[in-house]
Amino acid sequence: MPIYKVRGGLTDRSVVSYVRTTADLTVANNTFTAIPFPSEIVDTDGMWASGNNTRLTVQRKGTYMFVGEAEWTSDTSNHYLFIRRGGSEYLACQGGLITSTSSCVQQVSLMIDGASEDQYFELVAYQLSAGNATVKNTSLTYFAAYLIQENL
Repeated sequence: MPIYKVRGGLTDRSVVSYVRTTADLTVANNTFTAIPFPSEIVDTDGMWASGNNTRLTVQRKGTYMFVGEAEWTSDTSNHYLFIRRGGSEYLACQGGLITSTSSCVQQVSLMIDGASEDQYFELVAYQLSAGNATVKNTSLTYFAAYLIQENL
């Protein structure tokens, strides 16, 4: 997946974090579940840490674009994907009833102005199926952050 900074190509000053899953994730019914990302693909500013692998933590104040995607296994129920700040503030959501008998991919994005140092963001899965559902370990399950404008 090519990663580009808004003002041009990826440079040594670009701030980008792109993380991926390494295993399927079981999401219990009616439970908000932060998706772990044990695999760091790109992290130019130390936003990802293995000890808190569900989080991307802002290192510089500014405007950020967060993008997350998850591939669910097939079933016909309600699935949701959120971007959450600080463990409790749900800022963006994508979801609804999946009616496909094949897997389904959901994507959620958020542009946030004024993100502060040490604020962390997570990609969170939620589903209502009366049972468990699975977020698949594929290249389609990832979380990324891009610094658009640093506030000095």
